[in-house]
Amino acid sequence: MLQIKNLTLKANETILVDDLNFTLNYGETLAIVGESGSGKSLTSLAIMGLLPKQVHITHGEIIFESENLLLKPEKDLRRLRGKVISMIFQEPMTSLNPLMHCGLQVTEVIMLHEKVSYQEAKKLTLKLFEEVQLPRKEVLFESYPYQLSGGQKQRVMIAMAMACNPQLIIADEPTTALDASVQRGIVALLQQMQQRRQCGIIFITHDLHLASTIAHHTLVMQQGKAVELNTTAEIFTHPQQKYTKALLQCMPDLKVKKDWLPTLDDIIHDRKIETYAKTVNRAEEVLVSMEALNLHYEKQKFIFGKKEVFQALSNINLQIFKGETLALVGESGSGKSTLGKALLGLEKNITGTIKFNIPSSKTHHFASMVFQDPFGSLNPQHTIGNAIMEPMWVHRVYPTKMECKKQVFAILEKVGLLPEHFNRYPHEFSGGQRQRIAIARALVLNPQFIVLDEAVSALDVSVQAQILNLLKQLQLEFGFTYLFITHDLSVVRFIADRVVVLSKGEIQEIATADALFLNPQSEYTKYLLECAG
Repeated sequence: MLQIKNLTLKANETILVDDLNFTLNYGETLAIVGESGSGKSLTSLAIMGLLPKQVHITHGEIIFESENLLLKPEKDLRRLRGKVISMIFQEPMTSLNPLMHCGLQVTEVIMLHEKVSYQEAKKLTLKLFEEVQLPRKEVLFESYPYQLSGGQKQRVMIAMAMACNPQLIIADEPTTALDASVQRGIVALLQQMQQRRQCGIIFITHDLHLASTIAHHTLVMQQGKAVELNTTAEIFTHPQQKYTKALLQCMPDLKVKKDWLPTLDDIIHDRKIETYAKTVNRAEEVLVSMEALNLHYEKQKFIFGKKEVFQALSNINLQIFKGETLALVGESGSGKSTLGKALLGLEKNITGTIKFNIPSSKTHHFASMVFQDPFGSLNPQHTIGNAIMEPMWVHRVYPTKMECKKQVFAILEKVGLLPEHFNRYPHEFSGGQRQRIAIARALVLNPQFIVLDEAVSALDVSVQAQILNLLKQLQLEFGFTYLFITHDLSVVRFIADRVVVLSKGEIQEIATADALFLNPQSEYTKYLLECAG
């Protein structure tokens, strides 16, 4: 079906993809794995003919069904995109049109390529929403992207990509924002579609466990080059290259509790891993408490219509202790992010009580948050230095901007960035670096309580290990308390002291991390652990 021959991509004189070769057959799935910046997404954009203006193909061929796509005019490529070749883009938060209802964005694709009426396209869209396990499909059809959770937006993107039954699906991190149960359903759906139509799938992911279960062949990329290409079984049981072996060793383990994660550099350079056992001597001092917390959303269907009420959180009773890491897990749409934002006063329509045990020395900067999408939460017109400095200046922590700037340099160093990064803009950084910037901004006021909303979900295993180790190190150094919101249970196993399991806005189970993984009590928790493998 697809053959990539000697593909080379450059930006100015910088080589981004170097002499890449691979083949995809009908009915097969090729997984492409590697660190952020290895050229995975650029390769997929080259196939779609959607490369950024500054990136050019200097050499090679992209042969799809015996035709070189690089020789086709733009009007022919437009007919292929969405109908014959479709793509699930990496960032649904920025890929969906914020001014259009989610359902309309999918019906638009169907009407454009299938030449059907709006009513028929809407019917097909609702069927797709059901297949990708979107709840309240009629409500979400008329919702804007900002009204959906990260995982729900990802499923809308998947429905859009599958709308016209394409021959080739390029899935760029399609399950990043999805919990294990929905992830399993989406993967099963893609596999069913593949069996039915014998379509090919290029599956770009940093989730090595997922790649091992879905792909026939796996391509490992590093710095634009193909490091290793083989059957998936061989890659995961008998990797040949040191880089591939290092990637496999970086993954957090769902079954084994570790004190510290090795990074790629540690493994490749045979560096000894210094481990830090977490010892928190606390008298169970309650830092945050919630009693009978309820939250609902209201949506007016039409101008004079009746308001629809959706209960997002129901009767939440929870305590968070000083110095602990409390993980909040559950399926997409379960209310995890809503609870985190409610604690920081970023939600309305709340009843019940939220109490903070705030020391007398803390006033305006007791708590902070690392948002789910670091790119979306950073102002693209501000340098990252100003973005980090702004909270200090707003709260008048230091009398002059020069002193604020000095503290920014110190916090950049603390999170593994350099002083020269101060004057750069968000788009000039990789995903892992942007996440470090978001963490730096959250830490700059030295808060006691930090909400981390999917802080590592979009990161490859190497950068994820660095960030998780960094969070543990900073907690040991400064005594931070974390509310760690995530769908990745292997990360929970590594970082959490206690775990809260949330489903449909209600608490299903609260337990220590060890107790939860070794002896889960609720059926829902058992189901999540089974899905996570």
